Amino acid sequence: MTLRVGLLQPASLLNSPATIILPSLISPVRQVFPFSYDKPSGKQIFSLAAVSLQTKPGHEFDVADVHGTLLSRAVFWQKLKCKREQIIVAAPTAAPFDWKNLSQRSVASVKADLLPKSIELPALPHAVTEFVQASAKPDYSVADLAKIIEKDSALTVELLRHVNSAMYASSSPIRSVKGAINQIGLRIAKMHLMAVGMNAANRALKTKLINQRNFWNESLQKALFAKEIATRLHLDPDLAFLGGLLQDFLLPVLTNTFDKQYLEYMDTSSTPGQGRNLVDWEREVFGWDHASAGAYYAAQWKFPDDLLCAIFFHHSLESTLQEPNAEFFKLFPVALASLLPDQLHQSPRGFQTLIKVARQCKAIELESVCRAVDAEQIKLAEGYEIPNHLTQLLLQTQRTMDQSDA
Repeated sequence: MTLRVGLLQPASLLNSPATIILPSLISPVRQVFPFSYDKPSGKQIFSLAAVSLQTKPGHEFDVADVHGTLLSRAVFWQKLKCKREQIIVAAPTAAPFDWKNLSQRSVASVKADLLPKSIELPALPHAVTEFVQASAKPDYSVADLAKIIEKDSALTVELLRHVNSAMYASSSPIRSVKGAINQIGLRIAKMHLMAVGMNAANRALKTKLINQRNFWNESLQKALFAKEIATRLHLDPDLAFLGGLLQDFLLPVLTNTFDKQYLEYMDTSSTPGQGRNLVDWEREVFGWDHASAGAYYAAQWKFPDDLLCAIFFHHSLESTLQEPNAEFFKLFPVALASLLPDQLHQSPRGFQTLIKVARQCKAIELESVCRAVDAEQIKLAEGYEIPNHLTQLLLQTQRTMDQSDA
């Protein structure tokens, strides 16, 4: 018996019989994915929760059992009943993933002539977009980033208020933007500024069909959910958070421009058993959907290429599982977050799909994820009621699914 270990195939999250699949053999970053090994006869001889490769092909790797406990190599080989020399590690053959190329091709595929000629985009504060772009450069300095935020007094006040809250309480008050970034770190500072900027942009927009406070809470919930999933799968929590937060940013604008059409969709989608996914309906009615149109307009803001792709593919769950390159799998948490419920009923059966995916991928631990997201969102709600408590919704949906299967 010889085992061949190859590049990660994300679809193995849902089904991986007859082979052991390691994470990306290209990146040294620790990633964790479930897998099982079956004999050709179909009898499972061993099942592990995760394997992570930390070095180059052919080097040592860590193995954890279903409880997350690291196993010694000796125990692993003994349980697997296979000698070390019978493992073949395949060298990577895929070219490095090119986010820029993918984002350009994705945006170019949008039928721009079908998009509305005049559209009022929500305007993110200029300081936020400048901050995001500057922080993406390898030679950035905290002092220069602080100067960008200091141009906007409202952002400065909000960042200082946030960093001096009980969540980050320090022995002495933080009085400068530079000190705030150093205190909470660039990653958290960027996430908070993006959230504040998007909230301000949405609230400034007068909408006809969408409740803005609920829309903001729904966007924040998707961001926190995607970030939690990414953290547990050792992916990119920054990309997941921003992708979740911004995936639907264009919907308030589109529902204003095409209010009659979207009202018809909302009437149909809220009817049990008759709802269609929003993107399918949009493509049929307009020739485009809010995901592709959102990426098209977001490109004008010069956002990072991976973030543009997160917006473009946020309703493409199957694509994130089928693409053989592990880098593209970073969009998986954003696509999962798109299944959460919202006031437009974008995915009428989305939460059921989410539960089915989680049942096939134990690494997600959906109940634990929902509890963590609920707790974090309550902290950020500033006293306002959040529209959907995911933990309660999960229990209700599971009960309904179990009854229908009975």
